[in-house]
Amino acid sequence: MVQKIPVKYCVVFLIGIFLYSNYLFFKDSEKKFIALNFQWNQKLKQQEVPNCKVISITKDRLVIECDSLLETNPNLTYALKYSNNKTFYYRFLYSKIKQDTLTFSYVEWINGVPKHYGKTAKIISYDIPLKQKTGKKILFAGDFLLWDNNAKYLLKNIYIDGHFKFLGSKKNVYNINYEAYGKWDITDIIQALKNNPNADIYVLFFDIYNNQNQKHIENLIHFLGNKKKSQIIWILPPSKTAIEKNLQYHIKRSARQYPHIHFIEIDQNNALKTERDYSILAQKVLKSIK
Repeated sequence: MVQKIPVKYCVVFLIGIFLYSNYLFFKDSEKKFIALNFQWNQKLKQQEVPNCKVISITKDRLVIECDSLLETNPNLTYALKYSNNKTFYYRFLYSKIKQDTLTFSYVEWINGVPKHYGKTAKIISYDIPLKQKTGKKILFAGDFLLWDNNAKYLLKNIYIDGHFKFLGSKKNVYNINYEAYGKWDITDIIQALKNNPNADIYVLFFDIYNNQNQKHIENLIHFLGNKKKSQIIWILPPSKTAIEKNLQYHIKRSARQYPHIHFIEIDQNNALKTERDYSILAQKVLKSIK
């Protein structure tokens, strides 16, 4: 004779499955949608500018004209708020003002790309922290190779798949701390490293071939060599010429005396153009971390 299971136990079991499924869905969503890791309850308003005329909107660009000056800062998160209270949050890589027209470029829309809900809108800037995970302190530093728009996927994948506390005075479009700027050279990178607290892991990614002084490279290697308690991961861009191959060889030879410096060489066939390219690079970085 088959014994019947009491209804109340079935209900408890089904509720348990429902709650666990929702937990897994939320955790997966946190990985896919990094905005869920924004600490919205801690946002601090920095500036509000009304009567901004919306000129054009695309998935990665916003052009506006405002009656008063809007201060732009890539470290902040911005809101485009229409008169019907529809609000769209965004971050950007850089901005440019020409006469009265302000253009935000390489925009990352956080809660969807807006349509024209009105001719004018408010622009509000906020300081919104990103959830910092517990774990080793990690600092990314570089020039335009790390600052470039698609390089955002490198840091995004490291943030999602790793367990690190990110250091740095700047933030990318995903609100992740780092130290990078398009026009930086080695001396700028060294200074940025000095301006930060000691990290457990340093990840460097910059163009070693573009007008880099050999003495400055040696200074960087010596500086990193003294970080004996840290792990250094140095991503080397593809070497296409004999001169570039020779420079790579001398860098690795000079760093040979420092076992905590590890190199990741990017294959010439990997142009680092797509999100997938940077995802693969992120996995290489993660595998290199001890």
